[in-house]
Amino acid sequence: MKCLDKKTWLTYLRGEMDEKLGREIRIHLESCPKCKALAGELSRAYDSLDLIQAVEPDYSLASKIKLRIRDTRQEKDWERAVVPAAAAFVGALSIAAGAFLGRGIYDIVQGDSSQDAYSSNVYYSGEVPNQLMYLEGGQN
Repeated sequence: MKCLDKKTWLTYLRGEMDEKLGREIRIHLESCPKCKALAGELSRAYDSLDLIQAVEPDYSLASKIKLRIRDTRQEKDWERAVVPAAAAFVGALSIAAGAFLGRGIYDIVQGDSSQDAYSSNVYYSGEVPNQLMYLEGGQN
């Protein structure tokens, strides 16, 4: 039999293993000092769990903590008015900035579509026009 892992050892120590496998483990324990030491260690740890006393929960603990927090942090009267007003101001400012920037971008886009056919063809085709032709407005 090969050495066992801790989970299997705990199953053995709790007595949740069938008799045949338990017998094989006992035979393995006699021949393997490493497993014998591990089994002793786990057995002592498992037995010590019985020594731990149960702790009764304090059901009012959560409400006591909430009261303590509320007592230490009192909201000021001015905070009730200033914080929402500041949030509304920032929101209105954001809307105004968006409208201003949006209008500027719209004007730029509208300005580009009013160019003459030659310059917009040059712009979109990637051609570089002759400066003289561009100044005179001439076309090829």
